[in-house]
Amino acid sequence: MIDMMMEDDKASALLDKITDFAVSKAIGYTRAGVDILSLGDDIGTQNSIMIDVGLWERWLKPRIVKVINAAREINPEILIFYHSCGYIIPFIDQLIEIGVDILNPVQPECMSFDEVHDEYGERISFWGTMGTQELLPFGTAAEVLQTTLSRLEKCGDNGGLVIGPTHLVEPEVPWENLTAIMEGVELFQQKRK
Repeated sequence: MIDMMMEDDKASALLDKITDFAVSKAIGYTRAGVDILSLGDDIGTQNSIMIDVGLWERWLKPRIVKVINAAREINPEILIFYHSCGYIIPFIDQLIEIGVDILNPVQPECMSFDEVHDEYGERISFWGTMGTQELLPFGTAAEVLQTTLSRLEKCGDNGGLVIGPTHLVEPEVPWENLTAIMEGVELFQQKRK
């Protein structure tokens, strides 16, 4: 980031090399027939953005566009999955603009799923949303069930959500909390019949 801020040529050389590698992977995966291309950079922290929006627009956005375009030249229907932990609300409009279809993980410890869905739910889908810092390790099975139902009801018949943990499930998460997610999905499906 310092090289980017100092406009050092080394930043361009390094990012271009990384981008070329990402483009070659995107082309290979797309030609192999994948349905979803996973991209991502952590651009958010627990409480704020990690990188200035202008810096991201100048240095990272055009390179992400290059990767997305390479995949979409082969398969215009490929879905683009973008991962960033943390608070990333200032970037979501631009991620949608450049072709991101799925946002992961929508970390509830950092930003409200309801607010993000209300603002962007008509234009992007979500993957995750079940907190692994608070809800899953420290919540009750009833709280996990209620959160699962709330998320699914929020998305409703339009869908747009692959519900699950926002990150790796650590060993201290009670098994009942994981099965509560599945129970919530089953209850939601029963209500819709």
